[in-house]
Amino acid sequence: MRHSMREMFDEILLLFLSLSQDREIFSKIWWRGNGTSGSGNVILADIEMADWRNILSIVEKSTVGIKLIPIKKYLSEQIEHCKKSGDWERQSRFLERY
Repeated sequence: MRHSMREMFDEILLLFLSLSQDREIFSKIWWRGNGTSGSGNVILADIEMADWRNILSIVEKSTVGIKLIPIKKYLSEQIEHCKKSGDWERQSRFLERY
């Protein structure tokens, strides 16, 4: 959905949230797709983090309100995980050069 119906992604995500606020169900859906790819000096975790931040920004547009706190927490955890992975990736690349 994220790639083939890009123009409808926001609407579909918001529709899902209006129907279910279950963190477990939300976390089982591949909102970002099934992988990350890049070339050159790209930090893959940064790409993934940008995707999660975009998803969080869409979730924040929802009018469901307080019921979305568990999903927002899940998204924040994913962003934090990507941040740590990106830092590790940068450190590894730096150490490989020296």
